[in-house]
Amino acid sequence: MISQLSFLPFLVPLAASLVLNTPTNAVSGQNLIVSWVAAPDDPNFALLFNNEGFSSPIFLPDDANIDPHASSQISVSLVDIPARSGYWLEARNVTELAIIYAESAQFTITAA
Repeated sequence: MISQLSFLPFLVPLAASLVLNTPTNAVSGQNLIVSWVAAPDDPNFALLFNNEGFSSPIFLPDDANIDPHASSQISVSLVDIPARSGYWLEARNVTELAIIYAESAQFTITAA
């Protein structure tokens, strides 16, 4: 039992502590400010949009390698994102997109 527990401290530093803030005032066809709070050891991330109605998240190629320490926000275009409720953002590993570092709460994108 002790040998199993001694391995646990090595796993903790691998977890990202990044927090994605929930967007407000999102309007389809316009730009949206996405912001976050990063810890000093948080890695770069890819930003994706998700919705229960999607078969898979929308990958944003322009936001594929965000340095969370260079700034605490970016502007994202919602030109190709339809108006509907139930969206959330995901910060994922840049090279292994299956690894999710953080998710925002759900929000709505309204029609222009």
